[in-house]
Amino acid sequence: MQRTKNPILNQVSNADVMDRSNSASYLGISIKTGILLLTTIISGLFAWFLISTKPESAVTILSVSGITALISVLLASFIPRMAMPFSILYTLAEGFILGAITVVAELFAPGIGMTAVIITVVIFGVMLALYSSRTIRATSKFRKFMFSTIIAILIFSILGALIPQISALFANNFGLAIGLSAFLIIYGAFMLILNFDQAEYIVDAGADKMYEWSVSLGLMITIFWIYIEVIRLLIILAANRD
Repeated sequence: MQRTKNPILNQVSNADVMDRSNSASYLGISIKTGILLLTTIISGLFAWFLISTKPESAVTILSVSGITALISVLLASFIPRMAMPFSILYTLAEGFILGAITVVAELFAPGIGMTAVIITVVIFGVMLALYSSRTIRATSKFRKFMFSTIIAILIFSILGALIPQISALFANNFGLAIGLSAFLIIYGAFMLILNFDQAEYIVDAGADKMYEWSVSLGLMITIFWIYIEVIRLLIILAANRD
């Protein structure tokens, strides 16, 4: 049970893996991921409609949705028994955020939203195929690398917010901006390997079905990361083309 530092899976206790009659399954994870994805799409389309008709509501939508998403994902991650309602609430809030971002991106470069969706789906499919074929495995070294990298990304993000010169460096340098976006997309793709490994882990361990929501939430977070970074990369490319 110590194979990961993920707070979600660290909540899996011995009692949760005793009863196989109500244990997690791949089908259950797939269904719950589908529910969360559908929730995201519906809220995203609603946000798109709302912002298109009332542009002044964009700031309010982003602010409220951002706070709601943050609180929901924390509660869903650290209280597995509450993962279902807060995972749904998180995807509702995140859907609004993604919808707002996509609206702005479409105004900047029409068609960018659908392109980002297609690229995200392709990345997901490729990484799932690589994991299923055992071409890429979530070894202990791989997990340590991913954990260390996310810490480095967070530190760099904080420094970028505190030191304007760092943000300006990437904003004014096309090559650096492209390189950073590509790196973040690749990192998100490899995060999917950890998500797939978590799904395999709870199924093999016979964990309670409530953890299916936790794994599905983790998948959605990674998918959102990839989608947003793909949008960013496409905007950079479109801006340079113009």
